[in-house]
Amino acid sequence: MTATTPTQNDTPTSAPDPFEAIILYAINQEETEHDFYQHLASLTTSADLAQMLRHHAQQEKEHVAKLQQVLSRHRVPGASRTLANPDLHIADYVVPNQDDATTLSYQDALILAIKMEQANENLYRDLAGMST
Repeated sequence: MTATTPTQNDTPTSAPDPFEAIILYAINQEETEHDFYQHLASLTTSADLAQMLRHHAQQEKEHVAKLQQVLSRHRVPGASRTLANPDLHIADYVVPNQDDATTLSYQDALILAIKMEQANENLYRDLAGMST
């Protein structure tokens, strides 16, 4: 009988960490919104609208940095890493994007930005309420 060396495939894997998955999802959302605002800013012919969109893009980058700090520390100050109900209903927090900034008015861009930020706020608030 010959001895075998265990391989990486033989090692049992643990279930994904829900906390980490949520933070990674949030980082992805913030990066997507950053790219979206940058894209719209590059398409618009309005200097004021482009400036506002670039400002929002920069805010999303700052959100990503904060979330990466949370991820590296593996905790949110004052929050639990356990969710009472891990079913997040992510589709409830999705805001349809409008890619054609050439026809997007300043007011419409502000409304879209507000809806995107409100969806994120709702998600983060609901996640906080689900933690135990």
